[in-house]
Amino acid sequence: MRIFIPAAAASYAGRSFGGGTKVRFDGTLDCSVAGPAALRIGTATFSETKEYDPDALLPVDGGPAWARRIRPGAAPIAVGHQDVSDATLRTAWALPPGATHGCEIVVNGRNPLVRGAPAIDATFTLGLRRGALGIERWLRCAHDGFPSYEFRVGGRVLRAYDCIAAGETPLALFPPAEVAFTADWSPL
Repeated sequence: MRIFIPAAAASYAGRSFGGGTKVRFDGTLDCSVAGPAALRIGTATFSETKEYDPDALLPVDGGPAWARRIRPGAAPIAVGHQDVSDATLRTAWALPPGATHGCEIVVNGRNPLVRGAPAIDATFTLGLRRGALGIERWLRCAHDGFPSYEFRVGGRVLRAYDCIAAGETPLALFPPAEVAFTADWSPL
């Protein structure tokens, strides 16, 4: 899973922050192992949050009003990091109906440089099972309209959401997590 701002930077509410990947989770669900031991977490992390002076940024030609590019040589004026904890990025064994293997990933990560900032909120629930044609998958998610989201299993994209194509802005970080998606059982 990857949660990212699809621009070098984003400006909103009079402040500007670096873009790119904000949250990354990599793990394994081993269908040859029974129970919770099948879930192995690899990477679960938030990237650094970098604030820039708005004068260090330029609009993105043809991009949304919030999207910015960073002037060459511009340095951040502040850097912060959201810690990973059960309250901010939690992964647990969970079995959706019909699954033999599954997990739930819950994200509630805030901008560490802005007191009271709305969090990136997302919940992804994945189910796997062996079917007649091999491994089958099921996915349900709910997430904010901003930023963008990508969820892959076995190299295949199960969920891709582009906040620019959806016409969303950083204001879509405010609750609730307004985008819901379900992919019913199908071969992986």
